[in-house]
Amino acid sequence: MIRLSVVFAASCLVLVGCEAPDPPQPEAPARLTPELAQEALVAMFRTEPVLMDGIRYDPEKVAAFPLRRDDDDSARCGPFGISLKGHHWNLTLGNEHAGYLFSGAFEYVGGRWTSRVTQAAHYHGRH
Repeated sequence: MIRLSVVFAASCLVLVGCEAPDPPQPEAPARLTPELAQEALVAMFRTEPVLMDGIRYDPEKVAAFPLRRDDDDSARCGPFGISLKGHHWNLTLGNEHAGYLFSGAFEYVGGRWTSRVTQAAHYHGRH
């Protein structure tokens, strides 16, 4: 009987006592950098290498692209145009006669920057 009372009292304390605090969430870095954008693009192409119509991008090729910062907001990772403040990117493959236009977004999820394709289109003629 005493044992049952102790178990009951302990369970009451657990139910009535303090709630466990939520685990701290990792904070987003102050801003997206060209290096973090490149890492997010590489990770995206490792999990989803096909953009559209069988067009594949090798993640190791993306990792090797040179980075260039144009100004506080703009950067380039090889052929990818990146808006660091707007958290988006664009890519054009082809020429003035035909090709593909891709747009994507960067999001901070689970403690890291991620990337995803938001729009893909095929074009003919000048764009």
